[in-house]
Amino acid sequence: MKKLEKFFLNNFWLAVFLVIAFFLYETESHAIKNDLKAFSTQLQSIEEDIEKQEKTKQILECKLESLDDFASIEFALINKLGMVPIGYTKLIINEDSE
Repeated sequence: MKKLEKFFLNNFWLAVFLVIAFFLYETESHAIKNDLKAFSTQLQSIEEDIEKQEKTKQILECKLESLDDFASIEFALINKLGMVPIGYTKLIINEDSE
């Protein structure tokens, strides 16, 4: 009987240590899972931003390439600056509401 009591007394502290260690492990495991979820949402957001920036880059590269084209330069001068080529007539319509 004394051996059994001594066995439980010696192993009681081991059991308490194992329960505490398991509790700490579970707590940290949940914290890590929460961090992992947060990081995965950040990763998705960053990947979406990268895709948007790549599309913008492609659009800007196309615009930059079109600057070498004479027709696109003429189109920009007519539409944005209001210039008129030689031989054309410019018609300005003012809508005055009286």
